[in-house]
Amino acid sequence: MNPIALQTIHVLLVEGSSTGPGGLRIDLRELVESPSERLADSSDVSYDFTFCKDLHEVLEYVQGYKVDVVVLPILDEEAEAFVSMLQRLHVIRVPAVVGIVDDYEDDLILRAIRSGAQECMTYQSLTADSIYRTIRHAVTRQTIRNDLYSRARELEVARAKIQQQADQLRRHAQKLDQINHNLDEFAYIVSHDLKEPLRGIAAYCDILYEDYGEQLDEDGVRRLGTLGELCRRLERLVAAVLEYCRIGGKLPGEGEVDLDLAVRMAVASLESAISRSGGDVLIDRPLGMGRGDGTLITQIFANLIGNGLKFNSSDPPRVEVGWLDEKPRIFYVRDNGIGIAKKHHDEVFNIFRRLHSKKRYEGTGAGLTIVQKIIQAHGGRIWLESEKDAGSTFFFTLEKVGSDTSG
Repeated sequence: MNPIALQTIHVLLVEGSSTGPGGLRIDLRELVESPSERLADSSDVSYDFTFCKDLHEVLEYVQGYKVDVVVLPILDEEAEAFVSMLQRLHVIRVPAVVGIVDDYEDDLILRAIRSGAQECMTYQSLTADSIYRTIRHAVTRQTIRNDLYSRARELEVARAKIQQQADQLRRHAQKLDQINHNLDEFAYIVSHDLKEPLRGIAAYCDILYEDYGEQLDEDGVRRLGTLGELCRRLERLVAAVLEYCRIGGKLPGEGEVDLDLAVRMAVASLESAISRSGGDVLIDRPLGMGRGDGTLITQIFANLIGNGLKFNSSDPPRVEVGWLDEKPRIFYVRDNGIGIAKKHHDEVFNIFRRLHSKKRYEGTGAGLTIVQKIIQAHGGRIWLESEKDAGSTFFFTLEKVGSDTSG
């Protein structure tokens, strides 16, 4: 759609006579106001001419009234400077400029265009029809320029607003990180300070049983044993909290990690559990090298493999470790154990959340929470696929672990 169709074009024209071909005097006011000449422009656009005596009057008018185009002679450096200044005015819509030059010489036209004129005319070609046509062209170009400038300003404002919001979010994130750090530090201190009195209570229970066990009846011995077991259980929970806080949001150490060695070390740490259950741990193919904290990555495999052996009633229990060809690589630990109902898939990552009784399966219920935190500290994520009585497969990524699979 033509941006100037069906509207009035407000034209500011520097009044006066100009010298045309052969020394003929051309009166610009008379030229544009001639009834016969107005018919030369057959469009639906109307023209509203305002005449100014000099550049100073043009400047005052442009800053106070709506002006679409300024028509003026560009014959000297003062006029060129004025046109340049006109293009930099802080008005809502910068007017187009039609310059009138002495002749179609490249140097004259180039100087006029460089100063900011959208169109140029010569005195030799000056007619009402050429003025109307040139004005339309100039306004069309300047309208597009103004629209682009307005959109650029809107984008700049939006960019500044987005930057401001990003800075605000960064400050909030830093504040949140500090709060989380303080909470972890507080939990670590409290947990550490709790371990000693719990150990003392458990030790006193043992001493009481050794020194006064014969004086207690069966119910007293049972109660004393329960007290000692509760202390030891609470100590294990405190140890789990300490482990959770120790991981934090950053990796304690980062470097080259032999992932196959990490799995072998995890399996070695579970030697007694494997022997007791008669289970098998299979490695699908070499995992290769990666980057991260080797101790923590070993802990991931040890926990997931250990769970696969513990929560398992198959004969024999079997756990498989492998990875999928994805970017980033997806590692998995699959077992043929008791499985997890789908409604509990998210719950298993909540700290101290147990799906089974302590008598049936020992543990604190913090293992998967710690595994998830380690994986998140590496930039990855963990999820599972499982159904009750159909085994479980835990998938996880380690964003900082490379894709090299060479041994």
